[in-house]
Amino acid sequence: MKAGKIVLSDIESDKKEFIAEHALQNKENLLLSLDIYNSFEEVMNQLVSSFLKELKKQLLESLGNEWEIEVPFENNNVFGRAKVRLHIWKKLWKGKHFIAFSNDKTKLSDFNFFVWREAKTPIKGITETLNTKFIKGCKYGEDIDWYVMADKKYINWLDEDTISLLYDKKEMLDYFKDKLLKIAKIVEPIIDKKFKQ
Repeated sequence: MKAGKIVLSDIESDKKEFIAEHALQNKENLLLSLDIYNSFEEVMNQLVSSFLKELKKQLLESLGNEWEIEVPFENNNVFGRAKVRLHIWKKLWKGKHFIAFSNDKTKLSDFNFFVWREAKTPIKGITETLNTKFIKGCKYGEDIDWYVMADKKYINWLDEDTISLLYDKKEMLDYFKDKLLKIAKIVEPIIDKKFKQ
C-alpha cells in the first residue's frame, strides 16, 4: 500500500482488495460488511450532529444571551439534500443578518464561512473590514457579503484525518469556534450600528 492519506471515497485498491477478501471469507463476514456499509450514513449523522451540538453550546457560552444560534441540520441526513449549517446572529439583528459556516456540497466537503444578509443593499464596511482585519474573502451571490473557504485540513469531512478530528472533537471545535467568534467580533459593531440608527 502506498504511503499517504486515504480518502474514504477513494480507498486504494489494495486496501479495498483486503477488505473484500476478508468479507468473502465466510457468510458472517459478508453480512457484517453489509451492515457496516448500511450503517455508515447513520454513523456520520451522529458524528456530525454531536459535533454541531457541542459547537453550538460552546459558542453560546462565549457569546452570551444577546446572541442566537440555529443549526438547521439538526436531525437531518448528512448525505441528503440539506447542507450542514450553523447560523449565528445577534437578537438585535432580528435574523436579517447572520454569520455562518456551511458545506457547498452534499458530500460533506467544501466547508466555508460567510456573512449573509436579507436586505438587497449590503452594509458598507463588512467585506472590507473582514478582508483587512481577518482573512481576505469575496462576495458570493447577491446576499453574501463575505465568503471564505475553511482551511484545507477541515474542508472535507469524509477525509480519514478529518473524521478522526470530528471524533476527537477538540481541535475541530477550537478551529470552527475561533473562526466564528473572530468574524462575530469584527462584524458585530458594523451590523449593530445599522440596527441602532
